[in-house]
Amino acid sequence: MSNLKKLYDKNINIMQYLRDKTNSKENNSAAILTSYDMQAGSYVKNFEENKIGSYYHNGNKEELSAKEFQKIKFDFIGQKFNEYIYIYRKQ
Repeated sequence: MSNLKKLYDKNINIMQYLRDKTNSKENNSAAILTSYDMQAGSYVKNFEENKIGSYYHNGNKEELSAKEFQKIKFDFIGQKFNEYIYIYRKQ
């Protein structure tokens, strides 16, 4: 798999590489799954690094990544959930 990762990092078409290696004109399920595995990591990395906006904090403009936004969102949801549980238990 590390050899395939190196090829993928060089923008080599993994599906085509595997077809050539097996002397096939069609994609088999192993080739498809392998290709998807290679792509999945890059999708996650691109998503997490993607800047989705900016905001001002203490007078400074800050960039907000999707990963940071997810953390803020889930922290907020967790906080609201805990507040709800506290109110519910007091009744």
